[in-house]
Amino acid sequence: MTKKRSPNGEKDTARAALRAVNERSKRENREYGIWIFVQAHEFHAGEPFTSALADGLSESDLLRELAKIPKSAKRVAFAHTHGGEGGGYLSTHFTPEDIEFGRLFSVNLYLATPNDQLVIFRLSDRSGDFKYEKL
Repeated sequence: MTKKRSPNGEKDTARAALRAVNERSKRENREYGIWIFVQAHEFHAGEPFTSALADGLSESDLLRELAKIPKSAKRVAFAHTHGGEGGGYLSTHFTPEDIEFGRLFSVNLYLATPNDQLVIFRLSDRSGDFKYEKL
């Protein structure tokens, strides 16, 4: 696994990783995922991956990429794109399945939308509201 080291925090690491892949995701209309983890007090982004699906990532691909995180690291977030507009899913905000995934894996979520917004779900935020920022 190639790690992309970031001197910044979790959100900045997720934002940089999503910026690097969002245009490709939109062009291909494919969802891409990236695990964010912390190791030795530094945040890292794993390699972007896709299951070549317009509306999701397969469980086997998610688990394969998760297994690449070093044993000494702690997963803290999952970042993903929603491809291009349409595709039969909610492209500009988290789906119920996204939120369920975050809770199941106990990670914060970051989403890059087709209109270049960064949507944030903090596991600790029980309000159900999402924060929107410029990607």
